[in-house]
Amino acid sequence: MKENAEARSLSDLTAGPTLTHTTKQILDHTNSVAAIEGAEILWGGKELENHSIPEIYGAVEPTAVFVPLEEMMKEDNFPLCSKELFAPFQVVTIYDDDSIDLVLDALEKISHHLTAALVSNDLEFQSRILSSTVNGTTYVGRRARTTG
Repeated sequence: MKENAEARSLSDLTAGPTLTHTTKQILDHTNSVAAIEGAEILWGGKELENHSIPEIYGAVEPTAVFVPLEEMMKEDNFPLCSKELFAPFQVVTIYDDDSIDLVLDALEKISHHLTAALVSNDLEFQSRILSSTVNGTTYVGRRARTTG
């Protein structure tokens, strides 16, 4: 994922302005999520270099922030981690077989259920998650991705 994100650029139009948030708003959100205990910026988290995008729009590198699942699920952290920016920003977490119920709880707590991605080679796991969730669109597979 990091390699694909870092390959995006303004010059070939694989990166561009975010119309719904300013650069400052996106970076402030990134830093707030990264301040959660155990969280870290995996890539991005910076303004695009050498751009002429007006300040009223967002101009940030594709960004991913890792947040431990247990921290993400805390009442104070969940709204921050699940906020949809419609920007090149994602929260990444790690889970195992023992935490599947927590993952399903997280999926049910999300307010809009617009789009989801499930990345796994395990067909039984895919079936369990898909049969327990409701989303507008769910991308499933070994290399699932959302609309980006």
